[in-house]
Amino acid sequence: MAAEFGRALRAHRRRARLTQAQVGQRVGYHHSLISKVESGARTPPRGLAVALDEVLGTGGELAALDIQDSPQQTLLSLLPGAAAGGVPIPLRRWPAVLPAAGIGCPEHGAVACRVPAAGSAHALLARLGRERPGPDLVHVLTALLHDCAATDALAPVEWALHRLAPADSRALLTLAAHYARVAGRLRAARGQDALGMAWLGQGLTWAAAAGDAGATARLLGDVAALTRVDVPA
Repeated sequence: MAAEFGRALRAHRRRARLTQAQVGQRVGYHHSLISKVESGARTPPRGLAVALDEVLGTGGELAALDIQDSPQQTLLSLLPGAAAGGVPIPLRRWPAVLPAAGIGCPEHGAVACRVPAAGSAHALLARLGRERPGPDLVHVLTALLHDCAATDALAPVEWALHRLAPADSRALLTLAAHYARVAGRLRAARGQDALGMAWLGQGLTWAAAAGDAGATARLLGDVAALTRVDVPA
C-alpha cells in the first residue's frame, strides 16, 4: 500500500510540474521525506495525505490511499522489543515527585504529582498492558520516561511502548507519543535511522490521536532533523 501511495504521489507531483523540494515546502516537510514516501520506503505521517491532496489538487485521491486511517494502527510488529520478558527497569534516577520541567503528568498537567516509591514501581509496571492504568501507574510511567531520557536507557522505553499499545485513553496516548519520541531519538543516536524514523512516525500517530499539539511539534522537529539529507528531486 505504501508503494501504491508513493507511485500516485509521484505521478501527481510530476503532473503539477513541482519538484519534491517545492512540494515539501508547501506541506511543511523536508524534500527527503517526500522522496522516501514516493519510493515507498515509508508511509506518510498522519495528515500529510490530506495536505498533499490540497497542494496537488488530486480531489482526495491520496487521502483515499492513505493506510494510516486508524489511531490504533501500529508498526510494533516491525520494531524491536516486542518479545522482551520481564520488567527491564533500572530506576537509576527515581524522583519523589514528577519534574516541573519537561513532560508533565498527562492526567494532571504540569503539577508536582507524587510518584510511588521505586520499591513499588516494578509491581505497578508489571500490570501494564493487563489492566487499565490508574494514577499511580501513570505517574510511574512518566517518571520512568524522564529516567530513561536522562540515562539513554533504550530497553525500558521499548519495553513500555509495546505494552502501552494499543492505548485507549488520552493520557496513555500522550505517554505513548512521548515514549516513541525518546525511542526514535535513541535509535537514531545509535545510527539506526530507519528504526528511529519508524518510532517517530508511530509517535505522530499517537500524538494526533491524543490531540497533543506540543508532542506533535516536537516529533515533527525530530523527523525534520532525521531527514535533513540532500536527496535529488
